[in-house]
Amino acid sequence: MRFRRLGNSGLAVSVVGLGTNNFGTRLDAESSYAVVAAALDAGITLFDTSDSYGHSEERLGVALQGARDYVIIASKFGSDVRRRGLSNGADW
Repeated sequence: MRFRRLGNSGLAVSVVGLGTNNFGTRLDAESSYAVVAAALDAGITLFDTSDSYGHSEERLGVALQGARDYVIIASKFGSDVRRRGLSNGADW
């Protein structure tokens, strides 16, 4: 896996990241954990989640136990897509 610097943060992240929007909706917990394990095995260190993805943040936290020292989690908040659809508008 190749890595790049994330802006001016000093963090190095994998050039491939894993979006977890299906973890809280379409995938059950065990399948979510299996996807994260496969991603870690492939060298992926960047994971994207959101509070609007159902149980995604919780499942990602469980799946990343023991790996938290070397992964980066990017999370978002503020848009309730369940309430208004994919408007991309801010809730605040």
